[in-house]
Amino acid sequence: MKNKKIKIVVDKNEREIRIDKFLVKEIQNISRNQIQKVFNSGKILVNKKVINRKNHKVKPLDSIELEIEIEPLRNHIINLEYKNILEEKMDLNIVYEDEDLIIINKPAGIVVHPAYGNNQGTLINGIKYYLKKKN
Repeated sequence: MKNKKIKIVVDKNEREIRIDKFLVKEIQNISRNQIQKVFNSGKILVNKKVINRKNHKVKPLDSIELEIEIEPLRNHIINLEYKNILEEKMDLNIVYEDEDLIIINKPAGIVVHPAYGNNQGTLINGIKYYLKKKN
């Protein structure tokens, strides 16, 4: 897991809103459970003051700073979002890879993810197989 420092200034047109709801809306791929952990750690500052109540209301132009643990995308794909997708061995033309990103040269005609009529042989099936083998 990586720690990520985030700074947000509340838009001047934003209405007063609970900070937990605001953060879920503003930070991509974050859950309320993750935000609750940050509240418990005392790592949320509003206008340089520690906030430990999730019902604190943020106001326009408030400055919010927080530090949150971000789980690598690889773990999300394998463990969370695609539990019902089977892994399938597939030749993947991987152009670039690091701990957060995989760039694949996808051949024309291959379906990206399962949908009606395409339950197998999709790119995500191959990626899941590749990542499981790698871990």
